[in-house]
Amino acid sequence: MTAALDFLAALGPARTYEPRLCRLLGGVVPALVWCGVLERTDARSEGDGWVRWADAVIALEIGASAKEQSRARRYLIRKGLLEVKETGRPGVRLYRIPKESLEAVRSARGLSRSDRIRCAPADRTAPEAGHEA
Repeated sequence: MTAALDFLAALGPARTYEPRLCRLLGGVVPALVWCGVLERTDARSEGDGWVRWADAVIALEIGASAKEQSRARRYLIRKGLLEVKETGRPGVRLYRIPKESLEAVRSARGLSRSDRIRCAPADRTAPEAGHEA
């Protein structure tokens, strides 16, 4: 592993995003929030699709300030792409992606049904120079 990859690995898990999703979801921060909820849905869902995610954790994981998070939430809610419930604990919310919004994003112009909507942590192994996949 190169020194650059060692440096990135020491920082912790990287987040990736798909530029086409950014255009569909209103920017990089909304796309990162939406993808973060999506990646947690199966693994950490409370059974009915709701995922608990604290503002402080979002800030650590995607680097979004409280103001950026709020703006992204408002935009995604207004567009019907995200549902949010308050938990009664400051800075902790429940998030859910409505099933119909996932289908709408999947079938949106620029994304075919065969495209994988995947917003998981980046793979730390990079192809060697000149050997792109």
